Amino acid sequence: MALGPKESGQLIAKLAEHVKIKREGIEKLGKQLLLELESNSLSSQNFSQHEIHPKPIDPWAIDWIFLVDTLNFCFWKLENHAGWTVEGYTGYFGLCAAIKRAQKEGVDIINPRFYSTITEEKLANVLRSDNEHKVPLLEKRVKCLHEVGKILLEKYNDYRIPQSLIYFGAMEYSEDLKNILEANILLQNGSEMENGIYPHAFCNICQRVELDWDSIALILFVILNIYFFVKAALALFDLSYLPFIGHYKFDHLHHNGLKKLEKFGPVVRENIVPGVNIVWLFKPEDIQRMYQHEGKYPLRRSHLALEKYRLDKPDVYNTGGLLPTNGPEWFRIRSVFQKGLSNLTSVRNFLPMSEPIIQEWIEYLHDIHTTEDLDYLPALSRLFLELTCITALDMRLYCFSESELKPRSRSSKLMRATLTTNSCILRTDNGPQLWHKFDTPLYKKMKRSQEYMEQVAVDLLSQKMTFFDDSERENRTISLLESYLSSPELDLRDIVGMAADFLLAGIDTATYSSSFLLYHLAKNPEAQQNLYEESYKLLSEKNSPVTNNTLANCHYARAVLKESFRLNPISVGTGRILDSDAVFSGYQVPKGTVVVSQNQISCRLEEYFENPETFSPERWLRKHEKYKRVHPFLVLPFGHGPRSCIARRLAEQNILALVLKIVRNFEIGWNGEALDCKSLLINKPDKPVTLTFKCRN
Repeated sequence: MALGPKESGQLIAKLAEHVKIKREGIEKLGKQLLLELESNSLSSQNFSQHEIHPKPIDPWAIDWIFLVDTLNFCFWKLENHAGWTVEGYTGYFGLCAAIKRAQKEGVDIINPRFYSTITEEKLANVLRSDNEHKVPLLEKRVKCLHEVGKILLEKYNDYRIPQSLIYFGAMEYSEDLKNILEANILLQNGSEMENGIYPHAFCNICQRVELDWDSIALILFVILNIYFFVKAALALFDLSYLPFIGHYKFDHLHHNGLKKLEKFGPVVRENIVPGVNIVWLFKPEDIQRMYQHEGKYPLRRSHLALEKYRLDKPDVYNTGGLLPTNGPEWFRIRSVFQKGLSNLTSVRNFLPMSEPIIQEWIEYLHDIHTTEDLDYLPALSRLFLELTCITALDMRLYCFSESELKPRSRSSKLMRATLTTNSCILRTDNGPQLWHKFDTPLYKKMKRSQEYMEQVAVDLLSQKMTFFDDSERENRTISLLESYLSSPELDLRDIVGMAADFLLAGIDTATYSSSFLLYHLAKNPEAQQNLYEESYKLLSEKNSPVTNNTLANCHYARAVLKESFRLNPISVGTGRILDSDAVFSGYQVPKGTVVVSQNQISCRLEEYFENPETFSPERWLRKHEKYKRVHPFLVLPFGHGPRSCIARRLAEQNILALVLKIVRNFEIGWNGEALDCKSLLINKPDKPVTLTFKCRN
């Protein structure tokens, strides 16, 4: 059902996050308009005094207004740049000058019959500039003209005023005329019925409100300006993502991707944010080619609001951090931070630090597993927060202690802060970029969360530095923080950013990945039994520690992890900004374009996997009959290349150790609905993680 103007306005106002309608402001504006009209400060004479405006007596003035208001949006230019110019005018007046020029050249530009089918080439000629700068958003303007022209021709076509008068009871049709109109019979131009439709009633209205024709024309002009400005502004954004109306949802990117693949094919261009083209890739060959065109310093468009927050605080941060920073500065901090994480031997050194914490969590699980309908997501978050702190900061928060389990504890608030920040990233990246100009509600929400994470990071760093002694490093495994503090290539502001990044990226990603893995094991008893048998061989007792030897021989556990990542990866895919022109499935894509892989969708296609919706770890075991070689660029949960996840090996190590110990101690079940994911940049379970745990004999 289509909504009327009033209902549409109410819906948009209700859903608007960054805009609020102020009744007192509307009343103030109305009074001001009346004062201006009464004093003749606002009149059609004033409007028509400009040489490029039409005169009130011009019979085509209303058509001119419709055209101008359709095209009058977003004539931006950089400061100190000439920008798009027509006969010396810019912006709105440049548009008016272009239309006047086209009329002089004999172009029927104000006729909706002409512009409802106008081509991009013809409009580009009408709006050609005095200089080399082209009019912005030409494609959007053509789209707006087609839509407005079509509506004017098909629905209104000179009957806008009488339709309104009939609706408000200011006029009525004779039975004969009503029957003709209801039968959709076209009235002949100039006939008695057509000429008599509205003049008398409309004149009576003008007399009743005691306004002259010029004032009526001006009011209509103002109303049309507001209407078409809103319409044009909405045209700039992809309404496909508008809540309740659009058929795409920002929090279900994998469903969006499948719809696009089925409708458009393996290469899809989309313009969600004005001026930013995004190309979605589904074929693994194209995904591989994307990485081949990422350049020396792989660029990405992500965490933009987070970058602004940090760069606005140069006393605390040197950069925006690893996640949003690009170019040589990204390479500088990445080169230092990846030390201790880049090879398997270095990561294995952290196992003696993390294994006792995992065992401590298993004991905590023994205490809570009898609670009915418990959502285990917070419990898993506590585990990975503790693991992140001990590995990156060499500090314990004791997240499973009675005091820390309280809602207002440091660990509880830190978990909420990371969730809030990650929930804001996608919407600030792909929604209206108003946070560049002022603190929007969504930006404030992210800012408050970041301020708390920053406070905790600085506090933990201060504690560590108080007791830091570089001379005591011999004969023991040093923490990541210790290696950073002793590095001459970093200063304290770099390390504060690192600590905040580890907290932001290390908690939720591992928590959600573990949740999906445990869900798949719960729903697939045969796979769970196979994993239990492997864990029984590797861990002789329930509390046996996971060692380097354990991880070197847990082949089925690794297959389980990879299969879980196939079905539920960390994110829908990976984004890059092309460093050079590239060709994807025959389509030329220019340098500088944002390209995003759609691995999550591709990994569930029969084209690449047999029974793609089935959880089958055996497909990854080389000696098993189900094993088949697949394209190496399909399952890439941590990305690929120099900009892949910096803590990939550490995350996999922690998840493997956890799942081996859980399955060794408990039989896992599921007590909820089918689990899907919700896109918060990273994939989060869309329902409570209602697992069940039964102690094994």
